[in-house]
Amino acid sequence: MFVQRIDKWCLEEGVKNSRKWFGRQLTADAIGPLYSSPVKVDEEGRYSAHLRTKIALGAAEGLERHLTNITVVMDSGAAREGSGWAFIEPLLGEQQWRQHRARIVVQPRRMWVAAGKFGLDYAVTDLCVLARAVVPRGRPFARDDTVELLAGPAAF
Repeated sequence: MFVQRIDKWCLEEGVKNSRKWFGRQLTADAIGPLYSSPVKVDEEGRYSAHLRTKIALGAAEGLERHLTNITVVMDSGAAREGSGWAFIEPLLGEQQWRQHRARIVVQPRRMWVAAGKFGLDYAVTDLCVLARAVVPRGRPFARDDTVELLAGPAAF
């Protein structure tokens, strides 16, 4: 993952700048626990690594330019563009984010150092939501006839 390579670079920068940031020279082993990585890895290996970041859907007056640009591709293929929670919320529907697929563009924003820790913040600059038809709740992965076939005696 590209972001994991950036994490490695951040750790190297932490070692190079440790005297300035933390008041003493630190080794790579000592700097590791001080780094707050936005990459989250499942320790048991069940899930892929994922990136924790912010999506700016609301902003104070005058800061609207920092909102995430959103493109929603509807089931019909038509695209709608906008920004902010007021734009995206009615398009998501009852299930909110769970029934859609999304693709994002992230941008590293700033390196931060605070309270003896450091890290790199990312922000989502563009978000593309691919709307999917609503899936019935009872059988999300199969049609009724498939479920009946699997439940019949021939399946065992």
